[in-house]
Amino acid sequence: MPTVPSSFVPQVDMQDGNMVPLQAPGVEPVRNLAADQQVQLGEAMTRAGNVAWNVGSNIQDKIDEAGAKAADVQFLQSTQQLLNGQNGYMNMQGVDAESNFQAVNDSMIQSASGIADGLKNDTQKQMFKQAASRNLLAFQGQILNHRNKQVQVLAITSAEARTNEYVGLAVNDYNKRNQTADVVVNGVTTKIPVGSFNANVGVAMAEVREIGRLQGFAENSAQMKQLETKVWSQVATGVTNRLMIDGKYQSAMNYVKEQNKAGHLDTNTADSLLKSIDANIDRVAPSEIASNIWSTGVADSQTTGGYQPPIESAKTIIPDAGAKYGIDIDAAPGTPVLSPFDGTVESITTTDGVTEIVMKMDDGVMVKMSELADANMVEAGQRLVTGEQLSTARKEPMRYQAFKNNKPIDPRNLNNENSNIDRENAKPPETLQEARKIITEQIKDPTLRARALASATEQYEQKQAYEEEQYKAMFNSVMSGDLTKIDPVIYGNLKPIDQKLVTETRLKQNDLNFQLQLAENPEILTKEWLFENRASMTQKTYIDLTKESNSAEFKNKQSDAKVNADQLNETLYRNGLNDLANPKSGDNAQASASLYLRNSINQQINIEQTRLKRKLSIDEVQEIIDKNIMNRGTKMGMWGGAGDKPIASLKRSEQAELGGDAFVSVQGINIPIADYKNAYNSYVKKHKRDPSDFELMGVFKLMQEKLNDKQ
Repeated sequence: MPTVPSSFVPQVDMQDGNMVPLQAPGVEPVRNLAADQQVQLGEAMTRAGNVAWNVGSNIQDKIDEAGAKAADVQFLQSTQQLLNGQNGYMNMQGVDAESNFQAVNDSMIQSASGIADGLKNDTQKQMFKQAASRNLLAFQGQILNHRNKQVQVLAITSAEARTNEYVGLAVNDYNKRNQTADVVVNGVTTKIPVGSFNANVGVAMAEVREIGRLQGFAENSAQMKQLETKVWSQVATGVTNRLMIDGKYQSAMNYVKEQNKAGHLDTNTADSLLKSIDANIDRVAPSEIASNIWSTGVADSQTTGGYQPPIESAKTIIPDAGAKYGIDIDAAPGTPVLSPFDGTVESITTTDGVTEIVMKMDDGVMVKMSELADANMVEAGQRLVTGEQLSTARKEPMRYQAFKNNKPIDPRNLNNENSNIDRENAKPPETLQEARKIITEQIKDPTLRARALASATEQYEQKQAYEEEQYKAMFNSVMSGDLTKIDPVIYGNLKPIDQKLVTETRLKQNDLNFQLQLAENPEILTKEWLFENRASMTQKTYIDLTKESNSAEFKNKQSDAKVNADQLNETLYRNGLNDLANPKSGDNAQASASLYLRNSINQQINIEQTRLKRKLSIDEVQEIIDKNIMNRGTKMGMWGGAGDKPIASLKRSEQAELGGDAFVSVQGINIPIADYKNAYNSYVKKHKRDPSDFELMGVFKLMQEKLNDKQ
């Protein structure tokens, strides 16, 4: 029968078990040689059989050993994948490690059983099970340790999450942080924290102590104290930030100092929070003071003072005795009355249903609020924070009084370093110098005063820049519009120098319109028309038109010009040039283009009539009109392409930028574009201005003469 090899499973060595040979009798028997030979043959055959059996047994042992080893390797590989693979159990964290523990253990057992069932004989199974049992025990120890660690991590993580959650809930209820209730213990009344803020802080503290116990910290140990301080620091940081967001910087300062005094904060956290509050006060207060100076003439700062009105957005009434002895605040019945600052209720008095509440604020100021409706919302000795409701308004106005160093002051001055400000006679400054004087008089702290002065200057400059931008926008809007229809109110808001410029520009614009009207219909030029429009045109235009209307040939020219104008308008409309025939009102560019075209055509008609010494026929006039309308230059990007506008409707400077084979008419002479450019640019380069037609022709003729001399 095969045996388990000692090389796989430890074995106990067996000694050689050969039997001692039997002893023959003392008398030697008759020897039979044949029988001896048979015995020897039998013994030899037995020895040969034993050798064959031993060889076969050794081979089977090695086969069984190899099969068991292969099964063991297969089990180790599958278990390693199950435990340490990409999604293996040893990589699972927290709740996953807890929920998958039993399934992983069962999988390892099933893996071993399945591998054993696949072996060929009991020997292999016995050999594999001995090794698998030993390995399985080690693996189970590993996953059990991992599970226990992760269960602790899960408990700590869950407790940390709950701690943070309840810290957040407490911060959200930061305005309820001072709520307390009286508890009598052994005949002594003690105030204990109550309300949602304190309840949430209590839960957070319980959770963080559980974290300490899970980590092995003893109750009241230094490690446990550090965990508790961390929670208090989280709460204090959150509450401080919320108070600063609300603009309650003094309340934030008071809160941090209270928490530090109670031993809830470590030194670093307390210092960091106080520095943060100071930095934000330094950032906000100067700008706030400067804004109040410019709007009211009083250097108030809620950032540094911390006081807010007991009734928000209510009407303030100044009694006949003056605000020094209190002010009346009128609000609808039932309107909440709030604590103006952090403080303690000193007394509550009710007479004939009317309540009076006196509070001592944390800065030592005493405030009295009278004519209140509700006496049951707070009680004497109760701590209130800024903005916490203490009563409600009645139909009658609430009387609000303040006392500083036992002297009555105007309660509106609680946010001002100067308690004696006469607010009724305060006026916003009109100049930067006046603003600086107010700041110097009302702010005692030199650092704050210097920053407020800088902020007031900055705001003044910003205001000036803004107003200048607004003025420029208004002025540009006026200048780009139709100056004949300017709004009188806008005109009145312009500076005198700009009013003069607008008037001059408007008259020039009117001149252009008048010239265009006369070009379109010369018959309107009468003494009555001149008198009617005299105030709307420049003096030069009025004189020129008056001389023209008084000339001996005016009537004949006027009649001919009317015919030519009608003929030109008809041609312009026929060719789709409506903007030249009838420019839009206020569009100087269109009006100028129309006038350039008309003047050019009239000039050419006059030159031709002078040359021929007779009046041109309608056909001859039409030929000149058509030639000017059809003569178009090329200037890409100016009108969207070539041939959009007649050259005669352009300014001389625009004509000098044209290209192509067209010509420009100057004093009746058609000059090719290239030659025109050379003459125009030569004159402008030398004289730094546009040439008149006469000057332009002089340059052109000179250039032609030089060209002829060279030829």
